[in-house]
Amino acid sequence: MAFNRKNLRQYMKGKGITQDNLARLIGRDIRTIRRWLSPKHRISPKAIDQICRALSIDPETLDPDWVSKNP
Repeated sequence: MAFNRKNLRQYMKGKGITQDNLARLIGRDIRTIRRWLSPKHRISPKAIDQICRALSIDPETLDPDWVSKNP
């Protein structure tokens, strides 16, 4: 399994975090956030880490294979 954009969207919605909020939290442009949430674009492990740190969640929440990919 890979990065689960649906889980990220659900988490953001549940916490009331908009794409704009997330962009500000991690110092990125909102267009970057939109690309990351698009199924057409691949998101890097570094970006997943940034998102998770900003939202105070474990990367495994969004990518169950995180540990095996990032020992």
